[in-house]
Amino acid sequence: MTIPKNSINSVKLLVLLITVIIIIMISVLMERSFISKEKSEIALMKAMGFKSGSLVRQHTLRFVISASAASILAILLCLPVTKLCIDPVFGIMGALNGVDYNIKPLEVCVIYPIIIIAATIIGAFLTASYMKTIKASDTSNIE
Repeated sequence: MTIPKNSINSVKLLVLLITVIIIIMISVLMERSFISKEKSEIALMKAMGFKSGSLVRQHTLRFVISASAASILAILLCLPVTKLCIDPVFGIMGALNGVDYNIKPLEVCVIYPIIIIAATIIGAFLTASYMKTIKASDTSNIE
């Protein structure tokens, strides 16, 4: 019994959509946490003359570096971890010699990492734009 390609593509797109939503939510949550923790430092940098745009770019770049490193690590570990985790499951079902995986390098190594990094950039950039509301006079909270 073979599964139609439409079903597999639909499942891939659904998983990708759910992953993008989760990545955006995590990026927003982490950036909000960073901004609230670093509010006095941001205000001090604004008092020293840094523009809001450069601070937004700095915070977004932090997420770009993290997402890029995570994507490279995921690409490197894709096949070994897939074989390690999935072969025993198919072994229980009777496929003792393993399963041949049809991994498309263009999707795995280029398209999906770009989509994930773009989702991270969108979430971090939109949230970091909140820094425009922090004023230089907010430096009074420096401990």
